Amino acid sequence: MKTVIKVLAVFGAIGVMVFGVIFVYTAPIAKVGDAFIHAWGSGNIQMAHPHLSRGFKRKNSLEQLRTGMARVRLNQPLEADWHNRSINNNVGTLAGTLTRGDGSVMTARMSFLKEAGQWKIDAMHFNAPPDSVHAANTVANNGPTPWNRQSGGRSSGAPAQVANTGVTFTGR
Repeated sequence: MKTVIKVLAVFGAIGVMVFGVIFVYTAPIAKVGDAFIHAWGSGNIQMAHPHLSRGFKRKNSLEQLRTGMARVRLNQPLEADWHNRSINNNVGTLAGTLTRGDGSVMTARMSFLKEAGQWKIDAMHFNAPPDSVHAANTVANNGPTPWNRQSGGRSSGAPAQVANTGVTFTGR
């Protein structure tokens, strides 16, 4: 029995070390992602903009970025929780959730590349469920929505299938 416990302890220690190495190795992209999210969410676009790659800035105007980010309500304080982090062949990826200032949560994915030795955001995708209050009111009033249009706007009594609202920006 003592041997089994020792073997489990060794494997547990190895697992913790591997997780720690990955966490430290991917910390630079998480730092850039967090800095962008916090700056953007607080309205400091001048602090957020330098975290974007040259290709991203060429392909997406500041106005397009503002419009898209507002569409998924990213124009308020945000907190990031990155569940998946990786770096492979000088391309980094973060995936996780963003919690808005109002408590609502959305998924986020960012891709990074190195420019002049610095990690820069080259692509972003945010996916947010629509405002549930608006969707519930529309369905309750039997108004045609993208989710119940097949029945002519009349609710079938079944729960509405609510589509997600997302926005994607790329630099490539």
